[in-house]
Amino acid sequence: MIILVEILFALLIAGIGALLLKNQHGFLGIPAASIQKTALYFGIWLLVLALLMLVCILIWGSAPWPVTGILILAMGSTMLLGIIVSQKMFR
Repeated sequence: MIILVEILFALLIAGIGALLLKNQHGFLGIPAASIQKTALYFGIWLLVLALLMLVCILIWGSAPWPVTGILILAMGSTMLLGIIVSQKMFR
């Protein structure tokens, strides 16, 4: 059961990363010149984290600790992304 939740989180993180890479130009109404590099870097970073999660699931199976560390990194990354996007939106 825990493996299914871990796979779901990996897919969610990969989806956020793919969405950022797809919508680099004019993300959430922010001009492309302002957000392009941010979306590119965070998109690649979140895709790498999702792949790391899947590799950890394959290696360690249902052991939750390796994936939990990656989930904490992903959570911190999305929080930082939210802070950056909100700063760029309200300038």
